[in-house]
Formats: sequence, C-alpha cells, structure tokens
Amino acid sequence: ADSSTFLRGDQSYVAVSGFDASSITGQTDYGAIVPATDDSLVMYDTSATALREITVAALGNTPAFKVKKTSTQASIGAGDVLITFSVASYDTHGGWDTGTSLYTVPADCAGKYYFTATLYEYSIPWETGYMNVFFYKNGSKSTESPSQGLRKTSNSSGNEEMGWAISQSCTLAAGDTWGLYTARGGFTSTYNAYQSCRFEGFRIAGV
Repeated sequence: ADSSTFLRGDQSYVAVSGFDASSITGQTDYGAIVPATDDSLVMYDTSATALREITVAALGNTPAFKVKKTSTQASIGAGDVLITFSVASYDTHGGWDTGTSLYTVPADCAGKYYFTATLYEYSIPWETGYMNVFFYKNGSKSTESPSQGLRKTSNSSGNEEMGWAISQSCTLAAGDTWGLYTARGGFTSTYNAYQSCRFEGFRIAGV
C-alpha cells in the first residue's frame, strides 16, 4: 500500500492507505466507554488538506466556565451594576477574569455561545421596587439581551427578595467580553446580591 511519513515532535508516523470499516474490530472498538477528554482522534482538515489530531474535549461544548459568589455583594446603588463573582468552579480555557468579573472569549475560540445565570437580590422595597438583569457585551448592554424585569407584589411589609434565571445565545469573536449586570427601579435605597448567585456559559458545538 502507498504510504507517507510525517513527523510530530520527536516521533515518526506512517499513514497507510486502505483503512476502512473492516479495520475496526472487537479489539479496537471503544464500545460504551466514555472517552477521556484528553483522548485524541484523527480528523481530516479540509481547509489545510491534511490530517490533524484533535482531543475529545475540543469536540465538545468548550470553552466552558462556571463561576459563583462566595459572599454578599452589598450596598448596590444606582445605574447598571456589574455582578461580581469570586470563584470559578471550572474554566476550561482560562477565559474568566476574577479581577474584572468578565468572561473573555479565548483566542481561536470564536463561535456561538450560550450563557445562563441565576441571580438573587434582596433589601428591595416590596411596595415599589423592581429589578432588571441583563448581559453586557464589550462594555455595553447586549442588543440581544433578554432584559429581565420583575416587580415584587408581596402583600407583606418589609424588604423582599427576588430571584431570576436569565439565558442568551449569541455569536462572539475572540477577545469579546461578556458580563452580568443588574439595575434597580422604583426605589432609591441600596440593595444586595446574595452569595448564591451563579453564572456560566459555553461555546455551542457544531454550529
């Protein structure tokens, strides 16, 4: 069979023609075992007309991240306010910046992304208060953001809590930033974001 040799690092590999379905046997079948994320596959890169190695992780919904608060964000005032998160539960490509509380799309990772967040806020006047929650892209409110507004309608007096689940899919380029913001309405006192807030996202595979 015709063959060609190519190098990767300090090892030589020989590509041999004639590989087909019959080459897969009971000895080579992966079966129902879930492959490890660092397992490699060989694929054909049409743009380079060449064989490439790719890991299982790269074929999944990555980059991906999930962050959480570990303490209350207190005395939030007027305007659009960034919700801060102090701990990353996971961050596959190092896109999350704890210092800025923003996610930056890593190099070579442009694509369609899906983001979701759960937000809990309290010390909101029940008789007048309402809140909005939305995403920011590159420092401005996302034009596609589903700005979530909610007015508390409790019949009891005192300061109330509000909770949201917000999500959005969007197309992002490498270097774009994404963050979660909130704003008050109907009242002028400060309010708080509870430490159970969560924020996560991933690139959607195959689109």
